[in-house]
Amino acid sequence: DIPTMVWDPKKVADGDVVKVKVTILGDAGDEVCSDCTELCSCVVEVGIKGCLKVAPSPCMFCLPYFPPMESGWWSGLALTNAGSEDVDCTVTFYADGDSVDVKIPVKAHSVVTRMLSQLGLDEHIDGSKYMYANVKAVGEDASAAVSGVVVMGTDYQSYGYLSKPGFCGCDSCR
Repeated sequence: DIPTMVWDPKKVADGDVVKVKVTILGDAGDEVCSDCTELCSCVVEVGIKGCLKVAPSPCMFCLPYFPPMESGWWSGLALTNAGSEDVDCTVTFYADGDSVDVKIPVKAHSVVTRMLSQLGLDEHIDGSKYMYANVKAVGEDASAAVSGVVVMGTDYQSYGYLSKPGFCGCDSCR
């Protein structure tokens, strides 16, 4: 586990690779320094500033699958704010290089539901493509309070799943 890091914003910019030097006494195995047996020092890349590989809290999460809008399946999402402050959610939908942001405010202690057909996605995304979405919630209480659920179905069946912590599909993440 890497502890919280503090850096000078004048020296570190978004997109910079964050590396740490690791020194291990004894055999580190193959996970950190594969060439070492006794004393091992090596530099390990831990991330990219400005692009989270794993979210520090539920305020940023991924909805990793939506069926194509033209597939005969309906799809929707529910955003839950269990906190005591209102939040503003930005849901960014992605499909084959296309993307669109949808703003959805969620009041404190409430749930907002939306069918994808209500969001105007067909103006920006090809309806024959599979999609995923990243959700970012901004507000005083967002880090501990916001979560999401996706539902989908046809006339005969339906499915759903909970959100996945962290962003998926971040173009600048490795």
